[in-house]
Amino acid sequence: MINIYELNKNRNLKFKLILFFVFFHIQVSLFSINIDSLEKAVLNVQDKSKSEIYNTLAKQYQNNSSEKSIYFANLALKYSQQNNDKINESLAYFTLGFNFVTLNNLIEAKNNFQKSLDIRLIIGDRLLIATSYNAMGNVVRLTGNNQLALDYYFKALEIRKAIGDKLLIAATNNNIGIIYKYWGNYEKALGFYFQTLNYAEMLKDSTIIMPALINIGNLYSDLKKYNKALEYYFKVLEIAKRTDNLAEVASVYNSIGTSYNAMNDLEKSVKYFNDSYLLAKQIGNVISQSNALNNLGEAFHRKNEYDKALEYYSLSAKLSSENDDLNSYATSMNNIGSIYRSKNEFSKSLPYLLKSLEINTKHENLHNLKENYINLAQVYEGLGNFKKAYFFHCQFSDLNDSLSSETMNRKFFDLQIKFDSEKKEKEIELLKNEKRIEEGKKNYLFALLVLGSLLVIVIFILFLIKLRANRLLTDKNSLIIEQKNKLSDTLAELNIINASNENYLKIITDELSQASDYVFSLLPPEIKEGSIRTEWMLKPSSKLGGDTLGYHWLDDDNFAMYLLDVSGHGVGVSLHSISIFNTIKFQTLDNTDFNCPEKVLSSLNNVYQMLQHNKLFFTIWYGVFNKSSRKLKYASAGHPPAILIDKSNEITLLGTKNYVIGGNKKFEYLSNSIIIKPSSKLFIFSDGVYEIQDKDGNFWSIDDLKAFLKIQSNETENELKNLYDFVVKYNDNETLDDDFSIIKIEID
Repeated sequence: MINIYELNKNRNLKFKLILFFVFFHIQVSLFSINIDSLEKAVLNVQDKSKSEIYNTLAKQYQNNSSEKSIYFANLALKYSQQNNDKINESLAYFTLGFNFVTLNNLIEAKNNFQKSLDIRLIIGDRLLIATSYNAMGNVVRLTGNNQLALDYYFKALEIRKAIGDKLLIAATNNNIGIIYKYWGNYEKALGFYFQTLNYAEMLKDSTIIMPALINIGNLYSDLKKYNKALEYYFKVLEIAKRTDNLAEVASVYNSIGTSYNAMNDLEKSVKYFNDSYLLAKQIGNVISQSNALNNLGEAFHRKNEYDKALEYYSLSAKLSSENDDLNSYATSMNNIGSIYRSKNEFSKSLPYLLKSLEINTKHENLHNLKENYINLAQVYEGLGNFKKAYFFHCQFSDLNDSLSSETMNRKFFDLQIKFDSEKKEKEIELLKNEKRIEEGKKNYLFALLVLGSLLVIVIFILFLIKLRANRLLTDKNSLIIEQKNKLSDTLAELNIINASNENYLKIITDELSQASDYVFSLLPPEIKEGSIRTEWMLKPSSKLGGDTLGYHWLDDDNFAMYLLDVSGHGVGVSLHSISIFNTIKFQTLDNTDFNCPEKVLSSLNNVYQMLQHNKLFFTIWYGVFNKSSRKLKYASAGHPPAILIDKSNEITLLGTKNYVIGGNKKFEYLSNSIIIKPSSKLFIFSDGVYEIQDKDGNFWSIDDLKAFLKIQSNETENELKNLYDFVVKYNDNETLDDDFSIIKIEID
């Protein structure tokens, strides 16, 4: 907080008395008749003094009426520029920036804060410079640039520590804590919050006590200690109401409602969310409005009132989008996606979740990313894409562990106990730290002096060495001729080595080609005649890929067919793929009936657990066709469904919702069956056949693949080639991102 009486010491005595009288009464009762007195008083003073009074009025209105505060700040700006009053000009810009933050116009807020900072850097007032750095940190944090915000905060903290202003140190510590909490580093965040609370309670300043209390409450809420969180929130509510801080009242209503919502007290949560929304709308605080709408939607979502929840989420998305509130917009997108997920409308859900994921990834919002991951895992599972479902489950698990570990909980409560019982000791320790920093600076300066002396000595020695080197220059010149002759010999040797290296490279390339040829030599020949005919195509994205395919007769009546996709590429992945292929081809699984697809998948899952195989998992489609009964039994594990096209061009997808092989040893695999009509075609393929992205970012989907195969159904010889040529053209690159593998089986 800036003392307005120290801004211009040359004001006349009459003005100082008026200003002191009015300011004293404002401190007693913020919005009473004395503000009217201050507005009347400005009419009776000289123009050069008006900017100071207008700045004071703008400051008083900024928490309750942004419109009035902006009006008076612009008047302060006008008179300060007329009278070349740089301090009051910087204050006017600063107040405008504050109000634009409240209105969520972050671009204008940043512009005004930057103008205020530029003036203060010229003036050289360290206190005002630190205030501007802190404000710039706040506004860029709201735009999602947390790292830049942290840089501004530490610049402000460095100046404020040098000045020794405990109140401002507390405010900056609180902001730094918010960044670390945002990143999921609870321990660091809590440390800064407690430092803030220590300073604020010593100074008895409610404007700093409130954010510290609410931030600690938020940490308790994140750790699911909701009753403890409510204790802090209600303390904040009491202070905010007492000081008539309507913006803080609206914000803490949201926090209280969130805790009640998590405790399943939906009646109370809806009440507080609604109160927050109405109050935020009254004062024009867009961020609090968006948060309240999102929270109202969540409350109705928990009550399974999906249409009502969707209405609130959509209102929040519209409001936050119109006001460039990206954080709230990302939350709204995630929430809308979760509604459609709850209704099993997975295709509708996916675009909303992916948009939220894009924003949260860009802005490193770890808590929201966790929600994105679990929602996307469930949506992809619902869509039958178990490979992506498994990926997002892993992402969620890893992030969840880092954000909510038992170690973090234990450190949190240790810090809480220390704060409650050792406030005085902490204050003393802070003072000791400051003293140690000062001593460290002195030691640093002494070290610089010593280093400087050493550098002078070194430079002098180098000078002597140079003199000696000059005397030896003549001798060195005579050696140059000799070195030239040696260089010619060395170049000849290098040519020999280069030729050898090229030979080694050719050997490696040849060996990779031989390995690739070996892989292809294992694959079965195409069957051109008979009641069952086959054709296949396998195009690895690199020399060696993770896809393998095969088919063979189990006996005179049962024909097995399979295609598997190991995650990744390269030699190791290819070796793993061949090992699995040989296991199926030579039927080396113990106690396994290879006529039963679900038993084959279960046995493969037992043998090829990813923890014992370098974290490699794979997807597979396995089927067995009985020639006599014409029944096809099949099972897939995290793999795309096969496409069956009968003589009348009717398409059926053949897939089962089983987990990937190697991910969960206890998973019970299921199979399905279908009667194959005469003159049918069966296509078994990997996701590299249809998950193709064009240059504009559009994906070719499995529905597109179905349509393509249906159109090509009259082709007999070129179906697979035509498909591959189309995919390469769609990809706009001959090298695909994933292996292209497909089997066509014609069954008469």
